[in-house]
Formats: sequence, structure tokens, C-alpha cells
Amino acid sequence: INAEYGRELEEKRKQRQETLERENREKEERLKKEREEAERIATLQLQKQKERELQMKKREAELQQDALIYNFQRRIKSVSLPATRKLSKNQILDENGLICWTMIREHFLREGRLELDAAMYIIEEATKVMKLESTLLELSAPCIVFGDIHGQYYDMIKMIDLAGDFDSGYSYLFLGDYVDRGLFSFEVAIYLLACKIRFPQKIFLMRGNHECRAISSYYNFKVEVMRKYGSVELYQRFMDCFDTLALGATVKSEKLGTVICLHGGLSPDAKTLADIRNINRIREPPESGPFCDLLWSDPIEDDEAEYLDEKELEEWRNIEFKPNAARRCSYVFGYKAVKNFLDRNNLCSLIRAHSAQKYGFAEHKYKLTGFKIPPVITLFSAPNYCDKYENLAGFMKITNENYEILQLTWCQHPYYLPDFMNGLAFSLPFLVENFASLLLRMLTFASQDDEEDVINNTPVFREAKRRIKEKTELMAKAMLVAKQLRQKHEDMVRPFAAKTAERIEKNLDMFERALQDESKNEMRPSTEQLWSKQLSRIKSSPSQMANMKALAAQPQTVKSMSRVASVGVGLRNLQKAQQKQPLAKPAAITLIQPNAKKSTAEKFKNAGFVFKRKGDQTQPQSQSQTQTQSHQI
Repeated sequence: INAEYGRELEEKRKQRQETLERENREKEERLKKEREEAERIATLQLQKQKERELQMKKREAELQQDALIYNFQRRIKSVSLPATRKLSKNQILDENGLICWTMIREHFLREGRLELDAAMYIIEEATKVMKLESTLLELSAPCIVFGDIHGQYYDMIKMIDLAGDFDSGYSYLFLGDYVDRGLFSFEVAIYLLACKIRFPQKIFLMRGNHECRAISSYYNFKVEVMRKYGSVELYQRFMDCFDTLALGATVKSEKLGTVICLHGGLSPDAKTLADIRNINRIREPPESGPFCDLLWSDPIEDDEAEYLDEKELEEWRNIEFKPNAARRCSYVFGYKAVKNFLDRNNLCSLIRAHSAQKYGFAEHKYKLTGFKIPPVITLFSAPNYCDKYENLAGFMKITNENYEILQLTWCQHPYYLPDFMNGLAFSLPFLVENFASLLLRMLTFASQDDEEDVINNTPVFREAKRRIKEKTELMAKAMLVAKQLRQKHEDMVRPFAAKTAERIEKNLDMFERALQDESKNEMRPSTEQLWSKQLSRIKSSPSQMANMKALAAQPQTVKSMSRVASVGVGLRNLQKAQQKQPLAKPAAITLIQPNAKKSTAEKFKNAGFVFKRKGDQTQPQSQSQTQTQSHQI
């Protein structure tokens, strides 16, 4: 018995010894891995530092070379010399054929531009990557979520620097609205697409209501592309790329649960995640339906229930959907719709963008408490929106334990005239007004009668006097028109800041006043507005007016709805004509509506066209003989 007991003790001792040895080996291996990981991180940091130093040296060399080329001394030393060379396709790729996103970032910060082939390459490669993704992305924490950017490139870079480098362990999700309203929509879109190519498993882009042909041509993205690069094809490539953007994403957190991220909000026709996943997203967003609702819908604001009693508050919480008058499309969804959707799909919260927020975010709790995370959270990441809202930007960090919303203010950016107008075109009304005023004074003085005029009162003299008076009247009208144009240009560039007395009297801050003044721009533009916007831009440019008259002389009429919508002419009757006689590859654009209504005919007549009806089609003819030009799509 003693011998057997001794053997058991010996076996236990050996087992303990083996366990200790195994634990020591595992500990040594773990420490070795930690040392290797620390060495790898240190090596990566050293490489990054060397890359930054190399880029800084290249940048300094370019600055010195540019200064030598232009050979002038800058008066304002704090303003760096803008980049004078465009980056080509070979320059944006490193030795391994990967996108050098840091070079693009620094180049855009210096107001640099890309060669057309480089921009096309980035758009095409990003389109290939995003086309393979699902309509509903599936992500896991940790994740950083950004709201609307709206062409504010310098603010976006500041925000990304605050959030952390793309090489960190976080995923980055952008909720859409990268273009329009701001001055650097091209830079924002190209930079994010370049980062998507470089980090396809870390950068995720969703579609907003501005990433479509109708809205981006109504606002300033199309104008920006045309003014900066002069290429309609580049704009079309952007639109084709935007068609591949995802419509939603889910982010799974261990302790919080799973949240869903949408640009706008819920739809009565999309009750489950499968409904969202099954939407055909590679197309132009329609004016109604679940595709439209995901981009345009809004939550009911908590302010509506400020003075409701308990019974009215309960009825208010039971609202599911009602028409969205502020957007002129889609719906406003209430707490009942949110609760049903979250419970049905085992979700804990809805994170959205789409609405300007004074503090960069808003938590919609529907007058309830006890939430670990609010049922709806709105993020807005464009500080000082449109350079007049004076709002903060907000973005959200989601970890496995909790969530955090960070805020930041805006930074300075280069100044551009409205619609990217050049200084000469902007100054012409000022010059014309002063010149007309000078001529008017001279003609007024010449038209006054004196004693010599009474003596020389001959028919020839009276005719000369009559002509001078006519010229005086015409010059007075010209001066009035120039004055109105000058006032219009002054209003465009005048700072938005309201007078202190007026703000105190109305008890409004800058954000509330901006919301009131910009409320019409938050609506989806109607077909008539798209037409009038297109015609106003054509009328304001003599070259575009000549091109339109030349196009009107073409015998063919475009029947392709998707192509016509890309230039801002989304007319329903064109779709009917397309069903009757479709054309696969139209050779010319005429921007004419078959079976045109009287209002459409009047608009073209005002633009300088005469309509002649032949059969079922209305063909325009130019009043002036202009040379016919063929514009390929």
C-alpha cells in the first residue's frame, strides 16, 4: 500500500512538473510573440515615418521646383503654393502596383488635380470592388461610422485624423452623401474610392440620396466635374460607380448587440433585412418604393411631442409611417415602426445620416428611457454645413463594449466663387454697370436742350436728338440689368452672418436660421425644377446655348431614359416613348420630350427654339442659323 501510494504521489508530482513546464513554454511563446508583434509594429511605424519623411522631401522638392519655375515671391507666406502638376496614373501607383492613397491625400490638400486617366482608373477599380459586395454589408465591431460629408474634403481629413489611421484595427463605414453643396466633392469621392481600393476589407461606402444622376446634376457636383476636368464621360463614370454602392450595413457588437446603418431610414415595404438585401441597387434610385425610402425617409422629431399629454403621447408613439412633406417624397417613420423593425430583425438600434444636426448628432429616444443605446441615432459629419450653418460634426465609434460619439468643429479651406465661376465672369456686371452709368451721364447731358438747340431746330437735328434719347433709355435699361446682376453676385458671396439685433429680435441662432432658409433645398427636386435648373445653366453660358441650338437641329431624338436623366432631364413621357421605339446607342442628344406639353414647349421657346409638330413627335428648329454639331454620349 505504501509503495502504491508513493507511486501515485510520484505521478502527481510528474504531472505538476509537466504542467508547470508546459505553462512556462506557453508563457515564453506568448512573450516571444508579443515581442515579435512589438518589433513588427515598431518596424511598421519606422517604415511609415520613413515614408512620410520621403513624401515630405518630395513635397519640398516640388515646392522649390515650382517656386523656381514661376520665379516669384509669395506675399503671404502662410499660404503654401498650390500644386501645379497633375498626378498621372503611374504616379498614384507604388512599385507594387497599389494605390498610394497618402500621396493623393497630400496632393488634394495642396489643391492639386489628377490626370483624366488617373481619375478614370480609380473609379473603374473601385466599381469592380464594390460591385462584388452585397446590398446589405455585414460588419463587426470595432467600427467607426461617419455621416454626410457633402464635399467638405478638408473637414473630412481632419475627422479621419481624429478617428485614427486606416491601418488601425477599426473598420470605417461612410453612410453616403459624399458630393454636392461643398466645393471639393470630386476630391472627397476620389479619395474615398482610392482608400476603398487599397483597404477593401476596412473601408465601406454606402449610397446617399445625392449619389444619383438627378440630384447631383441639380446641385453642383456635375458643374464641379465639368469646371475642373471638362469631361462628361468622367461624370458618367462617377454615376455608374455610385450605382454599385451598398444601401445598408449591420454592425455586430458583443455587448451592445447588432445595429443597422442606413442613409435615410425605414420603409414600409422593407420589413426584414432580406427585403433590403434583395433590392436591385445597380440603377438610378426611383421616386418611390423601398429603394427611395432607404435614402430619403426621416424619423419623427421628438420636438413634436413637447407639449402632448399622456394620451396624445401614446398615440404619437403608435405612429408608423406618414408622408414626408419636408422631402416631397418617401415617409416619416415613428417609434412603432422602429420598434417593430428592430424586434423583427433582432436589432438594437438604427444609425442614420441624411439630416443636418447642430451638434453633429441627435439621439431619438421618443420620450422614453432605459435604453442601452437609443433606438435611432442621426449622425452628420459636415461641420459648418454650406459655410453658414455653424454646426459641429459628429462621428461614432462602436466597440464590443459600448459606443462613443465624437464631435469636432470646422477648419479653413480654400475659397471658390459660387458655381466655380472665374474672376472675370464674376466682375463683368460690376464693370458693365459702371460703364453704362458713365455713358448714361454723357447721353443725358447731350440730350438736354439749350439756347443753341432752339436756334438749330431743324428736322435733322430733331432726329439726332430723338436717337440720343432712345440710346439714353436703352442705356438706362442696360444699367438696371447690370445692377441686378451685380446685386445677385454680391448676394452669392456675401457672408451669411445675420445682424446681431436681428438675431436677438428673432431669437434664432445661425443653425436655426440656416435650416429655415435652406428648407427648400432639403426637398427632392421635381421634374419642373430639374428642367428649369438645366435651362438656366444653359442660358447663362453662351457656348452651351449655341451647343443646345446646334443639338436641336439634329434629326434624331433620344429615347434612352437613363441617358437623358444623367443630364437632368428626367421626364416620364420619355419612358413611354422608349417602350414604343427603343434605341440602344443614340448618336446625338436633343433633350426633347416627345408629345411635349405646352409648358415644355414654352420653356424651349424662351430658350430660343421654335417648335414644329410632325406626327407624334415635336422637333425644334433654331431661330438663328448655327452650325450643327454632333455630341456623342
